[in-house]
Amino acid sequence: MINLPNSCIVDRFIPKSKFYEKKDLNSNLIKKFQEKIKKITWKYKISEESVGIEKDANIKEIQIFEIELKTNVIPIDLLKIIDSAIPYIILYKFTYKNNFAYGIALKKSKNIEKYFLSDWNEDINFDFSAKNLKICYENIIKKFIKKNIDLSLSFEKIIEIDNKLNNIKIMMKFDMKTKDLQQDNVGKIEALFHEVVTETKDEKGNIKKVVDFDKLRQILSDEIVEGPRERYGLNWVGKKEALYNANKSTSKTLRPVKEESVNFENTKNIYIEGDNLDALKIIQESYLGKIKMIYIDPPYNTGKDFIYKDNFKMNKEEYDKKSEIIDEEGNKLVQNTESNGRFHSDWLSMMYSRLKVARNLLTDDGVIFISIDDHEVH
Repeated sequence: MINLPNSCIVDRFIPKSKFYEKKDLNSNLIKKFQEKIKKITWKYKISEESVGIEKDANIKEIQIFEIELKTNVIPIDLLKIIDSAIPYIILYKFTYKNNFAYGIALKKSKNIEKYFLSDWNEDINFDFSAKNLKICYENIIKKFIKKNIDLSLSFEKIIEIDNKLNNIKIMMKFDMKTKDLQQDNVGKIEALFHEVVTETKDEKGNIKKVVDFDKLRQILSDEIVEGPRERYGLNWVGKKEALYNANKSTSKTLRPVKEESVNFENTKNIYIEGDNLDALKIIQESYLGKIKMIYIDPPYNTGKDFIYKDNFKMNKEEYDKKSEIIDEEGNKLVQNTESNGRFHSDWLSMMYSRLKVARNLLTDDGVIFISIDDHEVH
């Protein structure tokens, strides 16, 4: 609820075109102004002249706009354009049919940090009495703080706590585990051949679906290649494990680092630090089939001392054991040269799991570019 003396009343209609006719806005934003906003009215002005509240070095006045919307979705991107065009604090009252809501930007200097919005039809009793406009502005924002925060703390501390709680709330909305691609693949097989899918229990006793491969082979017996029949393909020790690693879910999550970010709220870029396989899995749901180009600069498997692992050669004993080229008494069955697979298997496994996940992110016409040298070009 907004109760102000008559001296604060402005009640002036503001054409929407005022906010984009002199700005270099793209046609989509101009169209959005026309489609989302029906009318903008400057209702009140709170200033030293109108109500006797002392102005601050950074806050000369607070304006109150009433925006009549054409939908019940508050267009934050358009509010940013309005706020950037007017050098004063704006308290918004939004109306849609018989509904109302309030909003205000948290500004530091001329930068918009975030927006505080009320729920629809949430009646807020704003208190505009204060020693100066800075305190008045802070008191307005405090009215939007719904969480259990001690409002007697400094304004900066209140905002810091509110941001932390918001980050926690955002993370709680997400399942802290990525999609189980193995179960997803089983579901795709079930959609084609439901009779080959059965149920079993995992190590925790939970029911999960599995594929009966004997039945699947029987159904595809005219097409599947089995046993000793020769076929082309790239195979190495550890390939199955690499495929498993690509498909299994991860419980890791991304955490925003706002203090090291630039224009965090508005940027269209994202920089992720961490294991790239986990990162690819985490962003997979949001970017599935949306990436036009992926560029990879992997380790070259030179064995040199880089800050990341650059030596993916298996030790000889491990490779011999996995590839079964020693007999029961430990006798070597093949001649070992540096061209043997142990010099390449780990590197191939590392690349394979990441490329399997990365491929899911590509659009139909998307491409992957990889920088590589002679160590792993074959």
